[in-house]
Amino acid sequence: MLRADANSDDVAAWAETELVRFLDAEVNPGAPEREESREPLPRAAFDAAARLGLLNYLLPPAVGGLGGSRRVFGLVLEQLGTLCDDMAFPFLLSMYADIPTVVLAAGRPELVERYVKPMATGEVLGTFAFTDYGDAFEFRTRAERRGDRWVVSGVKCLQTGGALADVFVTYARDEHDDIRVLLVDRADAGVSTVPVTTLGIRSGGLTQLTLDAVELPAERDLSGPDGLADAQVFLNSRRLFQVCPLVGAMRRMIEVSVRHLDGVIREGRPLTQSPAVQGRLGRMYALYLTSRAVLHDALDRMGRGEVNEVYDPVI
Repeated sequence: MLRADANSDDVAAWAETELVRFLDAEVNPGAPEREESREPLPRAAFDAAARLGLLNYLLPPAVGGLGGSRRVFGLVLEQLGTLCDDMAFPFLLSMYADIPTVVLAAGRPELVERYVKPMATGEVLGTFAFTDYGDAFEFRTRAERRGDRWVVSGVKCLQTGGALADVFVTYARDEHDDIRVLLVDRADAGVSTVPVTTLGIRSGGLTQLTLDAVELPAERDLSGPDGLADAQVFLNSRRLFQVCPLVGAMRRMIEVSVRHLDGVIREGRPLTQSPAVQGRLGRMYALYLTSRAVLHDALDRMGRGEVNEVYDPVI
């Protein structure tokens, strides 16, 4: 199990052993076929991720978590970008591991028991239903308070991992035009999803969520004093986590290119001995190192608590 206070070398060593074994058993087999057929990743992959401590890494021990830092989790996502054949996996993992921290922050014991603890074990998966047909000030998804319940109607056009999600952290405007943050269960009456076709990450189970007069009990309202600020805090960390696998993927692309070019013989020598090819590979590597330096700077700042939670220019 990866320690909560692991450093970069610890993460790299752990990735070369436990993470590789996990990916080779649960994620990498069938990855090209899933991408081609737009088949979502199997739920079993996330059950196995939970056993490895990936879904509960960011949660405190009091609710079944490992108490790990966001900096270390970002380093794990970077390693996944290098080692994983299915790039949808690190994106979904980062979402499913992060959503329980949002629910936990609401400070409701009943929600911890119903959602957070099952999310820590992979029994429940949650995603983020923010994207609407317009910006945050033009949300068409509406929430109306009726007694002790909320009634929510609208369409959320894109959710990462929605095909496997059991619960959606949903943003809607109320009758006062304030943003509400509401927990919507897939099992709630009036909830439906359909797949969304994309050009890439096609095994990511992206969906469109439709809410048809969905009734929610008042305790599923996670809203703080400013729902838009709540969304920005979450999106701030999401932006950083989304970049981590891509930087790892840059390294993988260079390694794959070098292996391929080393086997291509032109005029009696491998293409990797061509000055022009070496120059191009060198420029690619310089871009990768630059991107990695910027990423690690942002992760280190987050680890030290030196970020603006609502909007951080480095992130």
